[in-house]
Amino acid sequence: MRLMVIRGGDSPEREVSLCTGAAVAKGLRELGHEVIECDIDALASGALQKAAPDLVFNALHGGKGENGIIQGAFEVMGILYTGSGVCASAMAMNKIVSKRLFQAAGLETPKWYALTKFQYKRIADFCSNSEFWPVVVKPAGLGSTIGISIAEDERALEAALEQAFELDEAVLLEQYVGGREVTVALLDGTPPEALPAVEVVPNKGFYDYQAKYTKGATKYIVPAELSEDTKRALAQAAIKAFEVIGCRDIARADFIISKDRIWLLEINTLPGMTETSLLPKAAAAAGISFNELLERIVDSAMLRG
Repeated sequence: MRLMVIRGGDSPEREVSLCTGAAVAKGLRELGHEVIECDIDALASGALQKAAPDLVFNALHGGKGENGIIQGAFEVMGILYTGSGVCASAMAMNKIVSKRLFQAAGLETPKWYALTKFQYKRIADFCSNSEFWPVVVKPAGLGSTIGISIAEDERALEAALEQAFELDEAVLLEQYVGGREVTVALLDGTPPEALPAVEVVPNKGFYDYQAKYTKGATKYIVPAELSEDTKRALAQAAIKAFEVIGCRDIARADFIISKDRIWLLEINTLPGMTETSLLPKAAAAAGISFNELLERIVDSAMLRG
């Protein structure tokens, strides 16, 4: 088929997207497809209409590529594309909205508090609630752990908020839950298929941007060494999150396991496809090669057309 790989963009995750796009394009060519690589900026000049692809493979991360905006443009133009649709992309990308949906569905998630740039006076209310400390500060609409930090006290919180608000106008303050960080990748199906869980063990500190994308900075245990009961519970929670948000094709749910409790943190609708990315690792553990994974994603999207 004639496929276009969209990558790049203007979000802080641009470099990750370029790496994902390069890996995806290489794999699709090896599968025999005709592949056109395109930066999202070129769409304004009519590159998509000129290329007339059978399908767009969305290799964007963050910003307009993951929050429903580019998906809406594809829908208006009648272009088939991989990944979740407009509504699911927007809800999953907004950590505050997805938290509300998880809670409504009965999925256990750490306590949280939403804050915007215009609500600084609410910080005092938050700081008076001692059960939140330490707190994880997350820009509400970004991925790849960009802008995330852990604050132990009010002074650290102010610095963390200043950094987060430079990246987003809304911030999620989430109760820090110590434990084992585990992620579950999913492939679309009836029901969705949960791939083997992957445990993430950074060499130092927490799983931030540097630990995520620096080769050798994090140890990945694939599959995670868990009891059968825990594996089943993780898979069930991941599938439920996938269905609650309304994801398509692929996704990845992130969890913390602490004292036999499973805490859902978030779900990512466009997981990375870089050398250190978790989805390809989980697929490999299930006996699915990288190129086979790409073919499944393409087939899933084409079935909708």
